[in-house]
Amino acid sequence: MRSTRESRQLDRYGFLGLNSEMDNDLMTYGEAMSNIDSDKWLEAMRSEMESIGSNQVWTLVDPPKHVKPARCKWVYKCKLGEAGEVTAFKARLVAKGYTQHLRVDFEKIYSPAAMAKSIQILFAITPWYDYEIWKMVVKMIFLNDFLEKENYMDQSEGFTFIGVEQKICRLQRSIYGFIKASRTWNTCFNEVIWSYNFIKNEYDPPEDQWEHGCISGMQWEGPLKRTKDMFLIYGGGELILEGYSDTSFPLDDDDAKSQSGFVFKMNGGVVAWNSSKQATTNDSTTKAEYIAVSKAAKEAFG
Repeated sequence: MRSTRESRQLDRYGFLGLNSEMDNDLMTYGEAMSNIDSDKWLEAMRSEMESIGSNQVWTLVDPPKHVKPARCKWVYKCKLGEAGEVTAFKARLVAKGYTQHLRVDFEKIYSPAAMAKSIQILFAITPWYDYEIWKMVVKMIFLNDFLEKENYMDQSEGFTFIGVEQKICRLQRSIYGFIKASRTWNTCFNEVIWSYNFIKNEYDPPEDQWEHGCISGMQWEGPLKRTKDMFLIYGGGELILEGYSDTSFPLDDDDAKSQSGFVFKMNGGVVAWNSSKQATTNDSTTKAEYIAVSKAAKEAFG
């Protein structure tokens, strides 16, 4: 039976869609060259090719037999200022990774990623011990590793070398778009970090967490620009994990499902939180509360 409940317009917050970069993903090389800012796009592409050349990313070779090189494309972005004005034109050459094949061009592709709650916990610990946090940005990150397996790619549009147009690129380093790029970078990164006597934190295996320091791939610059007048405050509390959970019963008139929520605090600041609808329908508040507490416990011990 269709619900007779009166529907209402959802609250939408425009600032959530803002970004410090404006995508031009539909723009091809031909469109970039016919664009009113073609000279700026060309300069951005030349800068990218200079970085690729200085890092010796590939060598040109005759196409080996039975090898189908991956294709590539240019991706264009406009970097925006605080007032929405264009401050920079950026071009990046990326491989079309979907043209690669399992066990032919790659095998294992898993690579760890940082969890947001671990970064928040780091922020909570820092003022307690009077630590300092340093930000490190690695430019052209995938150009810093070496490939374990041979990979081939077509020459880029607009920058094909004259006289050797039939040759293809034999990759010595990864570039954006290759399916295994993240894994090869992580392998290289681990070797360097180990050489500085960092010790892997085995209690958080999905992440790149290291004792004597913390390395993550999170980018905070964009969100912080939009909330520069707001504050994340830590301090005034204890360095212990405080957890709270609650549930509503029921919240949705259509499916009679409850809403669970939890929040964890450390040193006076929130480090993890969640609010979501429960997967099952419950016939009592006790069951709904148990589900909410169970989810919070998984977050605390997982």
